[in-house]
Amino acid sequence: SNGLGSIREKELKQSCQRLDVNLSQCTSLNLTDLQDNPNRWWPKENISELIDKYIKEYNIDLLITFDHGGISGHRNHKSIAFGVEYYIEKSFKTPLIYEISTAAFLFEFSSIIDLFRTTIKFLPRLFRSLFSTIFPFIFSPPNDHRILFVSSPFGYVKGLKAFHTHRSQMLWYR
Repeated sequence: SNGLGSIREKELKQSCQRLDVNLSQCTSLNLTDLQDNPNRWWPKENISELIDKYIKEYNIDLLITFDHGGISGHRNHKSIAFGVEYYIEKSFKTPLIYEISTAAFLFEFSSIIDLFRTTIKFLPRLFRSLFSTIFPFIFSPPNDHRILFVSSPFGYVKGLKAFHTHRSQMLWYR
């Protein structure tokens, strides 16, 4: 985006290092059809093809992706959800796939505040899950497929440090 490709690649490598991701598996792509642009829709076929390639190349067994809301409503983020769906439709075998639920804009960049809101919203499901394990003859398990991942304080700080390596992404006027 805006000629920042080499900077973004460097930031990605730094982020991978901070997350202890093997740099040989930290790949930055520079493809004409998939340029970083919040207003650009990426072709689902291209996304699906790349997902398939890297799942096979790195033997990936878990994929975490955007939902149809994307982050900040960015069209390129939204298009990834459609690319993942297309991949699922075309594939014989897929890894486990989780979709990140888009947060309301007010909570999007305030993770600590959103943690409390999400936890409160998730508590009934958590209790039902717990009670269905202890008293299976009284309580049935929750029937939806949502899951809540919460980092430890150490994991949160580690993730935040990795996030902040992406300085060129934090330009609000872009």
